[in-house]
Amino acid sequence: MTASVTENPTISGSSLLTIGWLLLVLTLAISAWAFLSGDWVAGIALTLYLPVAGLLVMIGRKGDRV
Repeated sequence: MTASVTENPTISGSSLLTIGWLLLVLTLAISAWAFLSGDWVAGIALTLYLPVAGLLVMIGRKGDRV
């Protein structure tokens, strides 16, 4: 008895869009908190994650159009 799986587990565009926006908002909030608390290194390091969140949002929006 064998079972075959034909599903292709992929992430939908709307899921990427949601993850991207959540990452964007969380990164902005934590980065702002780090800057305001005086930890400039952590604030700058967290700011570097913003392009990753933006990229996820762009890929998610493109995936919804296809």
